[in-house]
Amino acid sequence: MRALRCLALLAACLALAGCAAVRVSPESDLRALAAGRSYTLSVHTDSRDLDPVVYKMAFEALSPLVPLGGDAPVAGHVQITFSVKTRMTSSWTSAGFGSAMQPSSASQVASGTSLQGPRTYENGAMSVVVTGPAGEQLWSAQCDHKGKYSLATTAPEVAKVCLDQIASTLKRDMKRAGLASSPRSTP
Repeated sequence: MRALRCLALLAACLALAGCAAVRVSPESDLRALAAGRSYTLSVHTDSRDLDPVVYKMAFEALSPLVPLGGDAPVAGHVQITFSVKTRMTSSWTSAGFGSAMQPSSASQVASGTSLQGPRTYENGAMSVVVTGPAGEQLWSAQCDHKGKYSLATTAPEVAKVCLDQIASTLKRDMKRAGLASSPRSTP
């Protein structure tokens, strides 16, 4: 029974995270990043309507790690690029998440089995590049989100998953480098 609970919890965690993989550039200068006093943030998405939404989420996710905004001289830039593509599953799905079922007879439908048509989902790609004052790259990461098995079904939800993954990767990298994050950001 306990093993089933653990397995169910693991499945739920994987479903919430979807299939998001983060790759970090091997050339990083985290010491220079941590020494900076103020970074500007810019966000570019597929949609002008999505830009402010992702900007706000990015500010909230990254400001505990990178000092964004403020009155100090600009030490560099954080540039975020995000794109999504809507996809559709090719099979019928049952009401249960993750299980596929083709209606084999009219009796299945008549018996009350809840069937839904193909489900749409979002695949997303986000890159975050932190550059210094001369444009040199200090740190970068790329997150690729495969939404087919994720509960994140809208572009903002996919952006949030990617930002959370990237922020946790930056936090981990800074901790490994022996650097403390510096939450001195102002909107």
